[in-house]
Amino acid sequence: MGSWVRLKGGLYKGDLAKVVDVEPGTGRLVIKLVPRLDYPVLAKEVPGQAFGQSSGRARPPAKAFDFKEAEQRLGTSMVRDVWWGCVW
Repeated sequence: MGSWVRLKGGLYKGDLAKVVDVEPGTGRLVIKLVPRLDYPVLAKEVPGQAFGQSSGRARPPAKAFDFKEAEQRLGTSMVRDVWWGCVW
């Protein structure tokens, strides 16, 4: 725990992440990283494309989560973190 890792695949390929926890037995890691949110895809402005699918566009920039930007772009007044269950 507390180590830094570099991700090898997917949307976060090449990004750094901090190891928060290691599950004993399975060796799975819980990591903390800076999100890459693609608001047009999340808001379904790009038809027929699910979140995480390659769009052929450049990957979204890594930046800290901003509730006001999410509310403005997604048109919602509440955002729920599916991992921790927090609501903003």
